Amino acid sequence: MASRVALTLRCTAVLVYAGASSAAFAQDADILNDFRLDDLEFRRGQFVTVRERPQPLYDPVPARLGPVEVLPRLRTQAIYDSNVFAVGNASGDVALRGIADVEANWSSGGLAVEADAEVDRRQYLDFGGQSTTDYALGTAIRYTPRRGTGFFAGARLGRETEALVDPAAPLNSVQPSQYDIRYGFVGAARQFNRLRVAGRVSAEDRSYSEGVDALGNPIDQSFRNRTLYTAELAAEYELGPERSVFAIASVNRRDYRNRPPLQPERDSRGYRIEAGASFMLTPLIRSRISAGYFAQDFESPFFSTISGLAIRGRLDYAVTQLLTLSLTASRGVEEASTIGTGAFVASRVGLQADYELLRNLILSAGLSYERDRFEDIDRRYRIRRATLGAGYRLSPRLRFDAEYEARDHDSFGASPGRDFVRHQVTLGITLQGI
Repeated sequence: MASRVALTLRCTAVLVYAGASSAAFAQDADILNDFRLDDLEFRRGQFVTVRERPQPLYDPVPARLGPVEVLPRLRTQAIYDSNVFAVGNASGDVALRGIADVEANWSSGGLAVEADAEVDRRQYLDFGGQSTTDYALGTAIRYTPRRGTGFFAGARLGRETEALVDPAAPLNSVQPSQYDIRYGFVGAARQFNRLRVAGRVSAEDRSYSEGVDALGNPIDQSFRNRTLYTAELAAEYELGPERSVFAIASVNRRDYRNRPPLQPERDSRGYRIEAGASFMLTPLIRSRISAGYFAQDFESPFFSTISGLAIRGRLDYAVTQLLTLSLTASRGVEEASTIGTGAFVASRVGLQADYELLRNLILSAGLSYERDRFEDIDRRYRIRRATLGAGYRLSPRLRFDAEYEARDHDSFGASPGRDFVRHQVTLGITLQGI
């Protein structure tokens, strides 16, 4: 039971944080998934993907300190990046990465609490200016006063890095952008027979550090400092086993603290409304698809209102018990860092195959395609990615991982952005549990 509580709270903290920290709404997760608990769950059957299948012989074992479960983890990676600066004239380098994190959880009756901490250091051997150190501290609380009712709260703070390959990264910077982030949320979920409703309000604050251009001069990024306020409301109705319909609505406000001279205000308000269904097409195909409309309206007349079709979907096909194919798609609005534009529309589709070659060895391969269209300037991105990976669990304490990624990033328009090709190879070892 404790491990289920830990998993539930971790999913709540991570997914909620990820959904908000992207200032974008093109996320695979939604509030109904974030607040999906055992006692707030409809009947979903026995369908599991290769990666969802429990592995009792290889799952990490937490330590117990009285009533508290603690799970430490140490990951080390060697990374070869063929294009460190994400430019046409590529320069490669090797980076050594170390990630240390620990999770702790406690539960009593209807109250469960989890806390986690992480430090992430990436050190480049030749181009030391690309090296970064990130950290994060977070906590999540769940209170279930009675069956079918849950209250949630969480907070997170830390420092994160925006990679140069990110479509939102500033073009004149030759170093990854770092920013301090503070995030908090409160929410609740309630089930009324076949109807489940959930609501959440959250606030996120970002403060960006200075960048560096090709001549070594500092780049002021204070115009990106902002606070994002979001309110969400969702409802899901069960039609029968493995079948439900749902609707999700969210509103947001983005307040920027600084404005460059002679530049318009970047503050905006927006909303997203979508409806969809979760169902089994066949006993081997699980799907969750929604569509709707989004809009982001800027206070300054110099920035156009950006709106359009909102999409979010996932389909999992268990070809066999050992092979799962997953198709994902999303479309939404994201914040832009370029002066002269306030946002861009990102459309993504991806296909992944996971194959359980051995009980403790999973092979994976993926393809994805993304199109980004910037508002108010003539810039479009076409991003194609291909990945190959393997995860080998030697024991509950020891895991080996390997991944290859090819990325083709094309830019179009009168105001082009980054145009490059990158190949990246990652080898990693994970020590976890006791």
